[in-house]
Amino acid sequence: MTTFSLSAARVLSCALLLAFIATSATRLSAAQVGSSWTTATSGNWTDAARWSAGVPQNGGGNTYDATIIATGFNYTVTLSTSQTINSLTLDSANATLLQTAGSQLNLVGANATSALLAGNLRLNGAGISANGSNHVFSNAGLIESTVSGTRYIYGSSFTFTNSGTVTSSGGGALGIGSVGTPSGQTVINTASGVMTADGGTLTLGTGTNTVANAGTV
Repeated sequence: MTTFSLSAARVLSCALLLAFIATSATRLSAAQVGSSWTTATSGNWTDAARWSAGVPQNGGGNTYDATIIATGFNYTVTLSTSQTINSLTLDSANATLLQTAGSQLNLVGANATSALLAGNLRLNGAGISANGSNHVFSNAGLIESTVSGTRYIYGSSFTFTNSGTVTSSGGGALGIGSVGTPSGQTVINTASGVMTADGGTLTLGTGTNTVANAGTV
């Protein structure tokens, strides 16, 4: 009978090779995915058929950047359940992203930028948590709260820059950078920015958080 033996070095080499293969397979299965709302028609965020790469919701090793840019007829994307993504871009004058009661949008991309370049973000749920460290949210469109209840836009080492319009109405309360924890939140209202309370309340920054205003508040 012939017997075979493996040296310790060969055993170690085989183990390292198997570990490398397993790590590579994990990396290949995980990805940062961009998914866009495909047409100017209304629907729910969770309808996979509406998105170019499936529902943007971090999980299974994948992280998502959601984009709503379709133009044409006016349409509404309804966020009725809480979702977690890396970042959000809304850039269509025809689009409204409607957040309803009980839902929150969590932006967890570190050193990432979310932007409302055109269109309407209607926060009638819990608001936006941008807790990816150093996340930047810029608004050049319309952000509004139109119903009663309290909602926030806040994050860890978070910067909110407004050159569009932010308004709170309908007896509701909207706070931006106004949650005491985490600290390090900055709210900047540029010269073209308008931030108003019309039948609601609007709170900008609290405690050690910073507010810089060059526009209309």
